[in-house]
Amino acid sequence: LHLPSFIGTLGMYGIARGMALLIAGGATVSIRNPAATWFGNQALWGIPFVVLLTILVTVAFHYLLAYTRFGLHTYTIGSNVEAARRAGVNVERHLIVLFLLSAFTAGLGGIVYTARFSAGAAQAGEPLLLYAVTAVFIGGASLTGGQGTIKGTVIGALIIAVIQFGLVFINVAPYWQFIAVGAVIIVAVLIDQLRDKLHVGAAT
Repeated sequence: LHLPSFIGTLGMYGIARGMALLIAGGATVSIRNPAATWFGNQALWGIPFVVLLTILVTVAFHYLLAYTRFGLHTYTIGSNVEAARRAGVNVERHLIVLFLLSAFTAGLGGIVYTARFSAGAAQAGEPLLLYAVTAVFIGGASLTGGQGTIKGTVIGALIIAVIQFGLVFINVAPYWQFIAVGAVIIVAVLIDQLRDKLHVGAAT
């Protein structure tokens, strides 16, 4: 439909969340499958399965983005859509694949969450939305596109985790976490804008 990606994502988020609430009747659904419970809480070589899965997915997407033509096309589209089209990239098809990969990882995250806690709730991921966006911006992604890495996003997520657990450790009320993360995302975007201005200044 050629909507801005961010708007399309938020719209589908609302639709999917509403459908999940309708299907579940607004209640938390218990998971009684022993295989799911085992997957969510067992470990291999002392490392939880969910951590191993996270490492596997992270490495796979890092390779895809950093070392393949698909990743190069992704950065090109993010930097300049028209330049990508003139270079022969099928932009529409590529964007569809990107959204499918995003949906796949979101679904995988939902499966891991329900397996970990033996329950599923439509509103469970709500607090994670702000954290996810913040981690991406802290990790070096740009609002204008064409920048950002998987490694940077992982570092951003770790920084958010340190902020969360650090505030809990010093007995700060949990509501301050949202204030702290909100402030961090504003600072990260300001830094991104300053970086873009410096690049433009250097180019001229």
